[in-house]
Amino acid sequence: MATIKPVEILAAALLTYILFASFSVPVVGVLLAVLAPVPLIISYNKAGKVPCLIAFALAAIILFFTTDLQTVVFFAVIVGLMAAIIGEGLHREMSLTTVVFWSTLSVMLLLAAVAGGVV
Repeated sequence: MATIKPVEILAAALLTYILFASFSVPVVGVLLAVLAPVPLIISYNKAGKVPCLIAFALAAIILFFTTDLQTVVFFAVIVGLMAAIIGEGLHREMSLTTVVFWSTLSVMLLLAAVAGGVV
């Protein structure tokens, strides 16, 4: 694993926040919000789990102070879980189909559980 500078962790956190926050902009924002896990996936593959978790926590803290708790939970479920599963899947060199399947399934199940549909 390569070493990562604190500036790179902060950049990943801010970029993740900006991409997720753009969700409120019609049409273009939704397209950009889909890319929100990408900085976390890159930091995971470049430096490992700890810098990725730090960047995720920073983005969640920034989001907490600028929005409400429900948005932070939604962010954690969607962005955090997808980044973790995709990052780990790519790290283990799984096929792209397998990575997409498991990340999508896990997010759908967790969203259903949070919404009260499962449990």
